[in-house]
Amino acid sequence: MNKFFIDKDCELNLENGLPFFAAGIIEQDFRAGIKQLPSGKDFAVVFIDPWGIINRAWRAFDDIRIIDVDSCDFEILKDAIEILERGLEV
Repeated sequence: MNKFFIDKDCELNLENGLPFFAAGIIEQDFRAGIKQLPSGKDFAVVFIDPWGIINRAWRAFDDIRIIDVDSCDFEILKDAIEILERGLEV
């Protein structure tokens, strides 16, 4: 599954008094099968906020736009996130 997401509403993310659209990687899809969550959140996502901080969060299907991407683009962002998480320079 190589999918990016972008929030439909920037007001869902408020940091330092500023709203922003989160955009990043869908790490897991919990919409089907035994993985389905009772909370109604459908996806585990990860993104880099405007201040360079890695965020892991949950999103409902109706709150995001899903974008299919090729493996190369997906891996580039995934690798950048992993590098930032380890505290190394990109």
